[in-house]
Amino acid sequence: MKKSIAVVLLMMLGSVYTWPVWADTGGALPNTPESVAKIPAAGAPQTDMTGAPKLVVKFQSSHAEIPASNADNLKAFGKYLKDNPDSTAQIAGYADHTGSGPANGALAQKRADAVKEYLVNQYGVDANRITAAGYGQVTAKSPNSTEAAKQMNRTAIGTITKIKA
Repeated sequence: MKKSIAVVLLMMLGSVYTWPVWADTGGALPNTPESVAKIPAAGAPQTDMTGAPKLVVKFQSSHAEIPASNADNLKAFGKYLKDNPDSTAQIAGYADHTGSGPANGALAQKRADAVKEYLVNQYGVDANRITAAGYGQVTAKSPNSTEAAKQMNRTAIGTITKIKA
């Protein structure tokens, strides 16, 4: 029952994507040590409850270059956008607490922009269908207490925001 209520609330709030570990952690937030261990491997394609792909791109510390290990996940997301021309997407970039707040905000934006640029250049997705925003360390996914937790914050998350009916 709790999962159903959470899903309905997320849908009402307009959120199609949350960390994929929520469903299998009994509702635990994704910044707990147990859920950090369950973060999907980089590049592992996933889908949300509508069947649209989820995108989680992991980055190295202080870098905005997309590692090759994310190729399969990017391919699934890019192919979905290309095959569904009425769909739109949002890319949200994040950073861990290494460095200053302003620098991390800029890094997070560079990460989001890098993913958007990749989807446009590799899959021919119209740039106007993708928004990219950097959230820096302000909305960190984890408390940065361990290296695994910091890695959780070095991401860009892609969400399909409009799904063809």
